[in-house]
Amino acid sequence: MKEKKSKKSIVLVVFLLLFAVSIGYAVLSGTFNFIGSISIKGNQWEITPPTEEEIEEEPKDPENPPVIETDDKGNVTIRYKATLEKPGDTYTLTVPVKNDGSIDAFIADVKTTVNQKSAEAEKYLTYSIVAVDNAGNESQLKGKDLLSNSQVKVKITVKYKDDDVKNLPENDITGIEFSTVLQLEQKTN
Repeated sequence: MKEKKSKKSIVLVVFLLLFAVSIGYAVLSGTFNFIGSISIKGNQWEITPPTEEEIEEEPKDPENPPVIETDDKGNVTIRYKATLEKPGDTYTLTVPVKNDGSIDAFIADVKTTVNQKSAEAEKYLTYSIVAVDNAGNESQLKGKDLLSNSQVKVKITVKYKDDDVKNLPENDITGIEFSTVLQLEQKTN
């Protein structure tokens, strides 16, 4: 009986060894074939511009609505005009940025510029650009994830400084034109 078990064990070991050597030889010689098919779809992030109803602007200027554009790299440019007539006035713009694509992205950089005509007025202003969640909590926008099939609300606030009312500008500073660019990059993990 022991002899029979011993023979079975030896046969099994020899068979496994032969099988492993065969597989190893096939892999190393390149003759091991897998038969089947695979399809790979292109991945991308796709930034969908918000509708007019999704944009929150205070005070609202129907003659100069904000413009949201994307370029071929998926970067988002938000152009807006702030009308601030006196110290303490504030302009707020909240824009949802949606990624309807199939890969995750993140906001790598945020840059705001003021048009040349308004550059002198910039010293009388403060502005902030943050991410805001549905509960109204604000967080840093740079580095924020923009995952596939999700959105980030971008809140832009421009304020006419009221801390130095003795040194007001001689000219009116209404109609200041801003351009904010959100540079997106692919999220790698």
